[in-house]
Amino acid sequence: SLDVTGPHLQKALPPSLDGMYFTHPGEGEFWDAGALTVKRRGPVTITVTASQPPLLSRLAGAHRRVWLGTLAATRVAATHTLPLKQSCGQYVDHYTLNAAER
Repeated sequence: SLDVTGPHLQKALPPSLDGMYFTHPGEGEFWDAGALTVKRRGPVTITVTASQPPLLSRLAGAHRRVWLGTLAATRVAATHTLPLKQSCGQYVDHYTLNAAER
């Protein structure tokens, strides 16, 4: 797992190979690592560390590789829901289809 810490932030992300690319390490998908509140302008330190492999893996001499890609932060804004056909030209975080739209 990856442990993410920062001001009032502590989150463990589960181990995963989702988005793992053999030829482009660290260019997988983004994972939600939580939220933090910044009260004033300036640098914020976020630390990401990889957990130790299980004891059996270490005893067997298994190598561990961790590729950390880009760290992204986004401003939290109010969200709203609208029909998909009305979202042209707007940012869409996600969508779902209900039975009437299928």
